[in-house]
Amino acid sequence: MRQPLTPLTSHERDIVALVAEGMKNAEIGKRLFIAESTVKNTLSQSIYRKLGLHRNTRVWLTRWWLVQGGSS
Repeated sequence: MRQPLTPLTSHERDIVALVAEGMKNAEIGKRLFIAESTVKNTLSQSIYRKLGLHRNTRVWLTRWWLVQGGSS
């Protein structure tokens, strides 16, 4: 799996970690005290783009997180 051209921010890494735990967008928003729409936008407009993900994104995002060692 390739590294992102632009590193993920700590906020983006927090979201990725929660996705890897199996949380839904609404749950992630509550955990991080942000709106569900912010989670969706961060995933689709930032994280997925940085990682070059398009299909089965949550599966690939979890795999990427595990390959990275799963730490924030």
